[in-house]
Amino acid sequence: MDEKKELKDVFQKWAYLMSQVGYVQKDEKVSYGNTKYNAVTESKVLTKIRPLMIELDLIMFPTSGHIHSIQPSPKGTSLITTIEITYHVIDTVSGTMMNITAFGQGADSQDKGAGKAMTYAGKYALLKGLMIETGDDPDKTASAELDDFKDDDPYQPGDAFNEKAQTLLKYVEDNIEDPNQRAEYTNALKDITATKDWDRLNKADKVIRSL
Repeated sequence: MDEKKELKDVFQKWAYLMSQVGYVQKDEKVSYGNTKYNAVTESKVLTKIRPLMIELDLIMFPTSGHIHSIQPSPKGTSLITTIEITYHVIDTVSGTMMNITAFGQGADSQDKGAGKAMTYAGKYALLKGLMIETGDDPDKTASAELDDFKDDDPYQPGDAFNEKAQTLLKYVEDNIEDPNQRAEYTNALKDITATKDWDRLNKADKVIRSL
């Protein structure tokens, strides 16, 4: 690539990369109830961009980040993790560097929320950092998985709050030997479960697991 010899730093190489990748075709069909839309996967983005970054001697990796919040979805079937991550993009030839900060959200009923949020953030750091078109805007489509819920049905199968409360109840039963203390924490957890108070549940989790 003759143009590569003229690219002196990370900014010139990033601008060249922008000129080479103008569009990424959405490759995944998402369907939930009556909601249907197309989306672009991380694999599709990386397949399009990674070979060019390697050719340009560019590397990109996360250097810092923090979790903004972990909140239950309206239906209570999962927890939504929101994170902010800063990525370094470095030209390994010149040593020059630039930063990209991206946000991501991931919903999961177990322990994969942060991983999903990181995948989302990394994908959109590249898409938005390079101003790449993907076609129609999926953000205009509400996430029906999170919107479709009934307020009068707080204890549905897979309810993230109820699952955590039940796990703590089992922990109390298995690990607290004193019967009075065990009964005290069991009753407290049942009261918290009835109110579905996430703050109280998280505080109880910390206290109980520190015993």
